[in-house]
Amino acid sequence: MSLPKDFLTQLKQYSELSNREKAVFLEIFGNGKSRVQVAQVLNISNSNLNSFLTGVYKKFSICGSGPVKESRLREYLEKRYSQQKPSGSSTADIAEDDIDALVQEIREKIKRSIKEKCGTMRVLDMDQPIELTGERGIYTNVNILEKTTKRRRVKIGQLLQKFDREDFDHFGLHEPSEKRVPGLKVVQHHNKLMVLGKPGAGKTTFLKYLAMHCIEGQFLTNRVPVFIILKDFAQDPKQLDILQYITQQLFICGIQNSSVKTEQLLRQGKVLVLLDGLDEVREEDTKRILWQTRNISE
Repeated sequence: MSLPKDFLTQLKQYSELSNREKAVFLEIFGNGKSRVQVAQVLNISNSNLNSFLTGVYKKFSICGSGPVKESRLREYLEKRYSQQKPSGSSTADIAEDDIDALVQEIREKIKRSIKEKCGTMRVLDMDQPIELTGERGIYTNVNILEKTTKRRRVKIGQLLQKFDREDFDHFGLHEPSEKRVPGLKVVQHHNKLMVLGKPGAGKTTFLKYLAMHCIEGQFLTNRVPVFIILKDFAQDPKQLDILQYITQQLFICGIQNSSVKTEQLLRQGKVLVLLDGLDEVREEDTKRILWQTRNISE
């Protein structure tokens, strides 16, 4: 994630930094580089990098420990930047034609990344991954239940009425009574959706298919697909929030001013956010990730 350098260099605290601290500050918050990248670019050791960052945090009166400081400083800088932006740059004032053009611009730049993340899947006993979509694609359309079976309220008599001794798996569950609906249709009719299923049921494959179908122009062509593996997000050493994480992903794909553009897209509902693997998040991270998920969906 990056902020305009002309904004960063005009801050009062910036003038109080040493030359090395200024360089580190601009690389991280102006160029969106990671700590590893900054150390390589500036040819400094990790210990020196941490020392310079400590000086930066001190000048900005940022307290905390480790990655928390960077996250807090980033939030502070974004808030300062949003407060000084001219009213004409507000996302609410962006013309529909402009936001549609922005969507298409970003879709084009992230296409390669989406295909690398979601275009293939690995199958047991196969050396090479196989394509999910296209002429050689192996994906088959899924039909899902809009209501989970366990939430059905039925009486014993109703269960016995549908019981078939010759076709019995789980009591009362041998044949779902809820009508199955095509997965794509469900996504089109719901702004927020949680996909539930047993391990191996195809949840991840379904989300990847949505991302691919979208970026290939066959589904929700006016949305920017963003596929996030929650386990990776939770273990990111920067401990970014989801907005910052999405911004970082767009920046990696070459999107300039990605922070502002991400906010614009989200506020106008132009992002197809696909969060995968909540059940794979470590227990100690679950509470934070659930909070982040609720926050991005509001």
